Amino acid sequence: MSYKVSGIFLIKDIAAVNPKKPKYAVCICIDPVSFLLINSENRPMYDCIPILKKRDRPFPEHDSFIACKNLHTADISQLVSSHGKVDSLELQTIRDKIAGSKFLTRLQKVTILSALDEILKPEIK
Repeated sequence: MSYKVSGIFLIKDIAAVNPKKPKYAVCICIDPVSFLLINSENRPMYDCIPILKKRDRPFPEHDSFIACKNLHTADISQLVSSHGKVDSLELQTIRDKIAGSKFLTRLQKVTILSALDEILKPEIK
């Protein structure tokens, strides 16, 4: 298993998660490896976007939210399983949220937007 921008992964032992439990996350950058966590609730403190809808894919089991306030890292040994990817519309929504983020540094935004733009290139208007 390897990282892929737009991929949805189940990750174990994420430092910021307490109590410790595996969490689903979306990979948004490879260098450095960066993830946004997926939550089942839209909590303002996580600056979420409600984009993962239960559709024709096995994940998520219910409508879910991507927390855009904090970036998380994981090494390859922490990846438990892969669960598809977000679609281009969902990825564009993530991109727009990152671009306007008040919580990420300028360097974080530039790096992540560059990675997302590579994936979205054919669809950026």
